[in-house]
Amino acid sequence: MRSEKINLLFTSISSLQGIGPKLEVLFNRLVGNKLVHLLWHIPYNVIKRNKHDNIHDAKLDTIVTLKIKIIEHKASYFKRQPYKVICNCNDVPINIIFFNARHPIIKSSLPIGEEKYISGKLEYFRNSFQITHPTHIIDIANINDIREVEPIYGLTAGLTQKIFFKNVQKILNKLPDLDEWIDKDIIKKYSFISWKKSLLKIHNPECINDLNYQNINRKRLAFDELLSHQLAISIIRNYNQKQKGIKLKSSTKLVDKFIKKLPFRLTNSQ
Repeated sequence: MRSEKINLLFTSISSLQGIGPKLEVLFNRLVGNKLVHLLWHIPYNVIKRNKHDNIHDAKLDTIVTLKIKIIEHKASYFKRQPYKVICNCNDVPINIIFFNARHPIIKSSLPIGEEKYISGKLEYFRNSFQITHPTHIIDIANINDIREVEPIYGLTAGLTQKIFFKNVQKILNKLPDLDEWIDKDIIKKYSFISWKKSLLKIHNPECINDLNYQNINRKRLAFDELLSHQLAISIIRNYNQKQKGIKLKSSTKLVDKFIKKLPFRLTNSQ
């Protein structure tokens, strides 16, 4: 029987606030139906969002975070026509581009005359800087909500990095502090930190090296997995050894009766 401390991790993904039937199906398809399955879905890469006050210091075709002032909205009137928001970044013009846009949402997110922080891929098109479909639009006071380094997860159609990361963080915030079950000498030998801290660091990497297979936190989680498998096998083996087998009484009466009815005599070999 598992510890009550970890029962929470084996509850349904639908128990998370904000997970409706549609999202539940997508999460189940990607990782499984329990909260713990989300934790075992480890990121494979990171995105660095470099913050720049001067747009000329930013590199093209990279993910950047810029402070902008909204100047004008140019709405799209045809399906294939982009919705363009004309802005300035420290007096340098930059366009924010949306396709298949919902006009009221964009107007409320980027009100004319206000300043915002946006984050996305910086491009240069037709002699103008632009960011298409920024991943973050943040109020000036909430700049800390944009992480400089974000983990990237393998996803399925319909899920976004933002939704996945948000729900993983909900689980990480509820992680219990478990009693250590690995021998102290092994912990010292491999410089392991706790199971909880290892998970927190894996899902909040500071660089790509935090995710490679040689990383100490991944080794810790792998050791936990192997140890749990070995203990489970040992418990099953021990249980089976204690079970009494079914005793069968030997009797030749039926065989002898069958042989007597044969129309021939059996040889010694038979």
